[in-house]
Parts: sequence; C-alpha cells; structure tokens
Amino acid sequence: MRMVSWIQRAIGAGLIIAGAAAYGAGLARSVRQRVRELAALDRALHILETEIVYGYVPLPEACAQVARSVDGYVGQLFNAAGKRLLQAERPPVTVVWKEVVAHWGSGSHLTGEDLEVLAALGATLGRSDAEDQARHLRLARERLLSTRRGLEENLDQQCRLRIYLGVGSGAVLAVLLV
Repeated sequence: MRMVSWIQRAIGAGLIIAGAAAYGAGLARSVRQRVRELAALDRALHILETEIVYGYVPLPEACAQVARSVDGYVGQLFNAAGKRLLQAERPPVTVVWKEVVAHWGSGSHLTGEDLEVLAALGATLGRSDAEDQARHLRLARERLLSTRRGLEENLDQQCRLRIYLGVGSGAVLAVLLV
C-alpha cells in the first residue's frame, strides 16, 4: 500500500472545496432566477388581466398573447396552457391550468408556495365574469409581488451567504476527509 502524497491530498482538498463552492454558486443562481421568474410572472399576469378585462379575449387566445409577449420560461407556461385549452376534448379550465402549472413548475425555480398561487387561478380563469377574473389575477400578482420584494430586499446577502456556505462546508469536509 502506498502513501498518498501531500500533493494528492492538496489536489483532493481543492477539488472538494471547488465542488462545494460551485454548489453554493448554483444555489445563489437559483435564488436570482426565482426572482426573475417572479418578475416575469407579474408581467404575464398583468398582460393576461388586460387581455381578459379590456380586450374581452377568450382565455386560450389571451394565453397565446401572453406567451408571445413574455419571453423565456414563463412564456412557455402560457403557451402550453393556450395550446391545451384549444384541444378538441376541451377539459375543464381548472384541470388544464393545474396540470400545466404542475408540469411547468417542475422545471422552474419557483417554490411550492409560488406554484400554489398560480394553480389557484385555475378555479376562476374562464369561469366567471371579467371583473372577478381581474380581481383574482390582481390578488395573485400581489401575493407573488410580496414574495419577490421579500427576496429582493436581501438578495445579494442571500446569494453571498449561499456561496460562503458552499466554500465553508467544502473546507470543513476537506479537512475531515484529507
């Protein structure tokens, strides 16, 4: 059995610390991406409200308009919802919306609480008059905006904390293992 040289130990420790730091940086990116997705959702829900209240546009067409107006992953949510609502079998909007949000949410950076706010919209979208839908859309926007503001208040601090925790835990692990 040969002895592990100090160079190999140093390389191993460096790799452990680098891996943990990268994990911490990934967590920080996830928090920043969640804030971006919440901001895009706010814009998307505002556009949807405008289409429903002022344009009297049917829900599938309103979702398609939102998808064209909002880029990125949030646009995909509304694109999928609009396409699914136009399918021949025409399942209830509540079912379609919850399915689309659940499927879309698995790839997003939003939390379960954020997704619950979105899923709850399915109970009113397309089922009530325009003013009632607008009221529920505004309520969802307010809840998501409150979450976003809470994250934005200490975003830099949260991101730095995640990176430092990654580096620190990597250093502790390196000391214990090497």
